Amino acid sequence: MYSKILKVAVLLAILLFPLGCKKEESTILKGTIIDFYTNEPLQGAAIFIMKWHKTDEQYQLFKILSSDANGNFEFVEEDNLDFYIGEIHKQGYIVKHSNISNYTGKIKRGEINESIIPLVPFDSWLSLTVNKVSPGKSKIYLSVFSHILNSEIRASQGRVSLMKDELELNEGQTYTQFPLVASNEMLTIHWDFKPLTPWSPFSTPFRDSIFVTRGDTSAVTITY
Repeated sequence: MYSKILKVAVLLAILLFPLGCKKEESTILKGTIIDFYTNEPLQGAAIFIMKWHKTDEQYQLFKILSSDANGNFEFVEEDNLDFYIGEIHKQGYIVKHSNISNYTGKIKRGEINESIIPLVPFDSWLSLTVNKVSPGKSKIYLSVFSHILNSEIRASQGRVSLMKDELELNEGQTYTQFPLVASNEMLTIHWDFKPLTPWSPFSTPFRDSIFVTRGDTSAVTITY
């Protein structure tokens, strides 16, 4: 009799053991990648998932996801570590880091985070022409400042934050450059007759601004 009771107790313990174990909570990170201006979904965007590494005590690249035809991506993980989106790459687009951090941020274990992340198109051109029409100083120092690239891109894929150039022209010469720039942005062009320091573009005596329209070429001419 005692043996039967013991067997029943052991059997019940085996059956009830899974109920007493707490299942690991899943961390779910999903979202949709869209065009910043049209809200259309973007396929083929690479989403870099960063994972906390206990040994090195820092975040490291864990996985790269790709958005589908509807712009969607999903990441499910049962590890007990934190995750976040480090970068997003998409040909023809740049990523505003504030969009990533504002929409996702650090994802703790057991959290479900769903977000819509817009990418800014990088498909406009700036036609920058310099004409030297008078004698005198031959060198001119140019700087084209992009607020999007400077303040938002940081470590992501987007070109440069401050485009600089040094020109030496003779009277009657013309120089034209066509840099690729972010769409629908107000650019500022700074120039001087002495070398520019990292901070001097904001205090140059000569400056201009131009709004670049998406998919188009916006032109500005400097004459000296």
